Amino acid sequence: MQRLDDSVRNLFQAMKENSDSPPIESLSLEDLREGYRVSRKKLAPEPQNVAEVQDIQIPTHNGSVTVRLYRGINTTTQTKLPCLIYFHGGGWVVGSIDTHDYICRIIANDANCIVASVDYNLSPESKFPSAVEESFQVLKYISLEGSRRGIDTTRIALGGDSAGGNLAAVTAILARDRSIAVKYQVLVYPVCDLHLRSSSYDTLGEEYLLTRDSMQYYVDKYLDNLDQRDDWRASPILAQDMSNLPSALVITAGLDPLCEEGIKYANKLKEANVNVKIKEFSGQIHGFLAMGGAIPEALEAISDIVKGIKQHV
Repeated sequence: MQRLDDSVRNLFQAMKENSDSPPIESLSLEDLREGYRVSRKKLAPEPQNVAEVQDIQIPTHNGSVTVRLYRGINTTTQTKLPCLIYFHGGGWVVGSIDTHDYICRIIANDANCIVASVDYNLSPESKFPSAVEESFQVLKYISLEGSRRGIDTTRIALGGDSAGGNLAAVTAILARDRSIAVKYQVLVYPVCDLHLRSSSYDTLGEEYLLTRDSMQYYVDKYLDNLDQRDDWRASPILAQDMSNLPSALVITAGLDPLCEEGIKYANKLKEANVNVKIKEFSGQIHGFLAMGGAIPEALEAISDIVKGIKQHV
C-alpha cells in the first residue's frame, strides 16, 4: 500500500486531537452539512481576490439554480473569456458553492477565465436524476446565453470533484448526445460506479475519511432505489458509447477508494480514442483538492487543472 503523505498524516493527527468524528450516518442532515462546511472552511487557504464575483439564477426543471460566476483578476470585460462550469463535491448530499470557493478563484485567476460554480440542489431533497438534469440545463443556458455574461460560448469546459466529477462526466456525455459543444472535462477523483465494487474499496474502504459505509450512505441518499445504479447517468462507467467526448484530465488520489474506478473510467475514454491525461497523487486521500490550506498538493492539482484549461479550452 502507498505511504500516507506527510501533510495528510499531520491533518489526521490534528483531527484526532480535536474531535471524535462520529460516523456520518449517525448525524442529522443539518449537522452533517454544517460539519462539512466548517471543516472545508478550516482547511481552505485564504481566498484570492478576483476581478468580479456575481451570483446569477439559472432556470431549470427544479426551479432556479444559483450559479456563481468568477472572473479572473487579470481579465477584462472587453474580451469574451473561456468558461469552466464547475460542480462541487460532497456526495450529492453536502457541499455548496461556498465550500469550493477558493478552488474556483484560483482557476479563474490563473487560467484567465470565468468559472461558473453550480449550486445544484442536494439529495435527499432532490433525488437522482434531478442534479443531472440541472447540471445539463446550466450548461445549455451558458452555451446559449453566456455571451452576455462575457463568456466565449465556443470555449466551454466541464469540471468537478467526487460527486461533482460524476456530474461533469455525465453532463459531457449528455452534451454530446444533445449537440452542445464542450471542449474539455476535468474529473477529480470522480464517482463513476455506484455499485461500489472496485477493489479499491476492499483495500482502502475502511481507512481514510471516505469509507465504503459513508459512500453507501451517499448513494442511498442520492438514489430512489438501488436499481438506478445501472443507469449510466448515475454510473457513467456503464455508458455504452464513449466516442467523440471532450478531452479529459482525470485526477485520482492513491489512497482513495474511488481511485481504481477513476482510472478505469479514464481508460475507457482512451479506448474510445478520447484524449485523456491521468494524474494520480500518490499518498493522497479523497477530498484533498478542497484542503489546500493543509495539503500543498491540492494547489499542485489545481495548477494541473489550469494547465489543461489553457491547453484545451
